[in-house]
Parts: sequence; C-alpha cells; structure tokens
Amino acid sequence: MLAAEVLALGPGLALTRSDQGLVRFFTCSDGAEALHSWRQWKREHPLDAASFAEMRMLPAAALRLVELGADDADLGRMQGLARYFWLWTQRATRASVESATALAERGVEVVALKGLALHALGAMSPVERPITDGDLLLSAGLEPVAGLLRSRGFRVQRRQAHAWTAARGEREEIDLHRFPLHQDRRSRQHTLASATGLPNAPWRVPSPADLVLHACLHGVRRTSSPGWVLDVRRIVARFPVDWSELVERARARRFALILCDTLRVVADVLPPAVLAALEGSPVTGLEALEYARIAAGSGPWHAAAGAAAHTLRGLRATHARLDDELMARAAQRGRLQWRHGWASEWQRVEPVRGGRDAGAQAAGLHTSELRAPELHASGAPALCAPAIDAPEPHA
Repeated sequence: MLAAEVLALGPGLALTRSDQGLVRFFTCSDGAEALHSWRQWKREHPLDAASFAEMRMLPAAALRLVELGADDADLGRMQGLARYFWLWTQRATRASVESATALAERGVEVVALKGLALHALGAMSPVERPITDGDLLLSAGLEPVAGLLRSRGFRVQRRQAHAWTAARGEREEIDLHRFPLHQDRRSRQHTLASATGLPNAPWRVPSPADLVLHACLHGVRRTSSPGWVLDVRRIVARFPVDWSELVERARARRFALILCDTLRVVADVLPPAVLAALEGSPVTGLEALEYARIAAGSGPWHAAAGAAAHTLRGLRATHARLDDELMARAAQRGRLQWRHGWASEWQRVEPVRGGRDAGAQAAGLHTSELRAPELHASGAPALCAPAIDAPEPHA
C-alpha cells in the first residue's frame, strides 16, 4: 500500500480549522485577512484558557499585531508574556551554552536541536520562537555527562529512553538527547555526521533536511498548537533543504507517511516533486500503526495502536539487519524511485505598563538591571540579542 492510498482513507493529521486560521494570521500577506483570522481564532480560543502550547505562540502573535498596526485589547498582556518567555529563553540558552562548552572541552560532540538550533542559526528570534529548555544531542553516554553536569549544579529530573532532563535553579533546563527523535533510535549517527559547525559556538546544528524532519515529527505530537508549521516554513525559506536526502531518510526510517501528511500543510512552499515522491512511498504495518496512533489522539484505539507500534518497533530494532534487507528488496522492485494546562501562568502575567517587566514579575524576579526587548515592527532583529550577553538577573 502506498502513502497516498493510506491518506485517502481518512482526515489524518491535518490541522483543525481554527489552527489553519492561526497559521493564516502569521503567513497571509493581506493584513485585513490576517486580522480577520486572528479575531476568529481568539473567539474560539479565549486567552484566559490558553494551553501552554498556545501561550508559547502568543509572543509571536503580539509581534505580528504590532507589525500590522492592529489595536488589540490583549496586546499589552501579550507583550508582558513575550517578556516572560524572553527571560525564560535567555536562562535556558545560557544553561545550554555553559553545558555545551563544558562538554566540548572534554571531547563530547554536541548538536543543538529544535528551537535552540533555530536560534543559533539566526532563523528565528526568542520572541518568534521561545524555548523553555535547550535540546542537546550528545555523542557520549548520558551517565558520565550527568555526572559532569551535577558538579555544575544540575540535577537529573526525568529520564526517558531518548533523553534525560536536567535542571538548575529557576528556569534553567536542558534536555540531554541520546537520540534526536523519540520515534527512531537509529537516526543518531546520521544527525551527528551531517551536522554543521558554527563559528565561536560550542555546538553544531543539524542539516536543513534534518531540521525539517525533526520539526514535523516533534511538532505533530503537539495537537494544541500549530507552531511547528511556522518552524518548517521558516527553515524552508531561509536554508537550502536537500529534498532528496529528506525523502530518502523518511523512507528508510518509515516516516514517509507521517512526513507526507504534515508537509501537505506547507505545500505552497515545497517543490511539487517532494510530495509526489512521499505519496508514492510504500507503507509498512509499523508505519501505519504509528500513524494511526497519532491520528487517533486519545482513547482506547490510541492506546491499542501505541502498544502494538511499541512492540513492533522493538522487534524492528532487534532485527534491524532483516529490516534493512527488506527495504533493499523493496528498492530493487522499483518501489523507491527518489535519488536525485498552564492557564495559571497566563493569569499571573499582567499587561506591560510604565516599562515594568510583567513577565519577569510573574517569574518572581527583580529586573532593575535587565533590559528586556521592546516589541516593535521595525526592530525585530534587535530581539535576537545573544542570550549570553544579557545581564544576569538577581534576587
């Protein structure tokens, strides 16, 4: 069965109507239509009941409203939230820089992932793309790395199969990745090998094709926010994506079905041949189960599909050589033809008045020496100030 045939059976992972409206607000060149989409989205999503994923998009929405010259009753409140997330991003980035520098000095290769990579590349500012932790892919085992970070005040809070979370103090959190994707433990070496170095940086960054793949596969799990769509659009607009590499990796790792469905959302910025190649990809039982699990969202079918996918994924990892052989045979047959809740946090954020940093107040910090960025249409680059240059807040 081909990906196009599976996608024709149901609605799949397409954005909801309201999320489509939010994406139009950010991407539409017609200001009047963009504002109409924003107001409609606000009617259906009261800001007082915003989820955490939605809250993370509100700083970028505030910047967009200022750019459009719109008058919104919640703009001051959203600007306060923007400063709150700006401060959170600075702390997460500072912790990431310190950790990556210490690891690099000991010969550990570090690759920045997700939002941290986009910031390092200058693709998006901390207001456009806030982060709450720094994601670092490591070439070394996590146990010795955790020991090193403990000597610097970090403690491991959560251990998952693909990553451990370490935190220190207030809002200083990093995710130490064993694998870049929770769905695929075999993608680590490729990401490490294809990453690109940056001048005067303690880490490297994934290739543009990897950035797109990671954004789609991580973002599709966050059904309450379409922020991943904006990430993909910005990556495609700013960097030369090797589409051949992306399609080959998706097929080899059984992600073609999910990737095809997610990339349909941004079809207007893609070469037409990309979707055509993904739609013609063969689909395995494991891939169909994983897709069904995500599309189900929740409930008994979600749990059943997840359990079956987990079992098959374990069997595939055990028999990786057989899996590769089956893929090689499929290629020989000509099937592969491509080579060329957090509402309480929102309640604590007050509107920005008289130059006070409401976001920092919500975090319980004094900011007399902290110059948080102002939101204005013509000064977006000023929002990209390096985190390590920001003055350290003090109690």
